Amino acid sequence: MHHARRDIQVRLSKEPVLTELERASQTKMIIRLFELWALTPTQQSLCLGLSIKTRTNIHKYQTGAAFLPLYRDIQDRIKLLLSIHKQLRRLFPRNEEIIYGWINFPNRYFENFSPLDVICRDGLAGLIAVKEYLDRALAI
Repeated sequence: MHHARRDIQVRLSKEPVLTELERASQTKMIIRLFELWALTPTQQSLCLGLSIKTRTNIHKYQTGAAFLPLYRDIQDRIKLLLSIHKQLRRLFPRNEEIIYGWINFPNRYFENFSPLDVICRDGLAGLIAVKEYLDRALAI
């Protein structure tokens, strides 16, 4: 009985585990994606669920002085951001202008807000809404 409770605690409290190399690669990918999407440091912080007052963190990620945190919330956001990018590449395989600009274009589905506006306003729920929108577009 004692072992069962410990197993449940381990499963519930487990943070993502990445090697230093994986964390460095992940940080570079996200920072590059933010550059391609032309996001400001404030928008980058909002996408990652970081305080917009900690712009120095974004600078540290950009320069490679620090890696993105392993907190579950941030890792979930990273997965969603990369998934959104992958979906855009699948939807528009020959149009990089749309792949990298779509996030900033007003969209009727989002009441003429851009997907980025929705993400910045609604955080994790906004990321999920944008990903689900693209999921439906790919299913058509």
